[in-house]
Amino acid sequence: MEEKIAHGKGTPTPAIPGGNTYLFAHSKNEYNGSTPEGAWFTRIDELNEGDLIYIHYHSKDYTYVVRDTFTVTPEKTNVYTATSPFEYNRSLTLQTCYPRGDISGRLIVLAEALTE
Repeated sequence: MEEKIAHGKGTPTPAIPGGNTYLFAHSKNEYNGSTPEGAWFTRIDELNEGDLIYIHYHSKDYTYVVRDTFTVTPEKTNVYTATSPFEYNRSLTLQTCYPRGDISGRLIVLAEALTE
C-alpha cells in the first residue's frame, strides 16, 4: 500500500480562521530526482525561511510562507497543535522524520498563511 501525506487528527483544514493545518509524511535518505514512493516529504529539509508553500484543497489554492524550520525529538509533541501560533492568521505545519529516513528526530516546517 502506498503511503500518502497525512492530515493530523483534530487539526483544521486550510480554510479555518486561526487554525493550524498539520500535515506529515515520511522521508527517505536517498533521492534520485523523483518523489520516492511513500516518502512525499523527502525534500522539505530544503525549505528555507521566506519560501512559499502552495496547498490545493477543495478547488481552492492556499499560499503559505515558511517562517521557521527546526528539529525536535519524537517525544516533543507540543508542536502538534490545531491552533495557529500567528495571531489572527492561519498556519501550516509540516512534519517528517529527520535526518531523512531516520526516525530518531522530527523536522518541523512552520509556515504562515499569506493574506487572501
